[in-house]
Amino acid sequence: MASKRKAAPSQRSLEAEMRRLGKQLDALMASARSAEAGVRAKSLAQLRKLKIKQAAAQKTLAKLGRQSAAASGPLKAGGAQGLARHRGRGEDGDAALPRDGLTVPRVFRHGSH
Repeated sequence: MASKRKAAPSQRSLEAEMRRLGKQLDALMASARSAEAGVRAKSLAQLRKLKIKQAAAQKTLAKLGRQSAAASGPLKAGGAQGLARHRGRGEDGDAALPRDGLTVPRVFRHGSH
């Protein structure tokens, strides 16, 4: 009895199989790139949200610090600091410069110095 042997695959069928596998590999790689881009976008969005929350927390902390300093300032300095601030003067009693840096302070306007 002659044994049956599977015929050797033809060159054409091997090439077709290689093309099919190549397309499958390309599709898998595209899917992986797409998933990676999605994960990257999601993590960047989370990072942006975290930075916004961090900035808000720092702002609140600074505000609380200013309120605390304002509340305890006159008690520590016997009220002198609070009065100097109220009259538009700095911590040491000197005339406070304007915030924009362009306006001439009231004290120097009329040639008093």
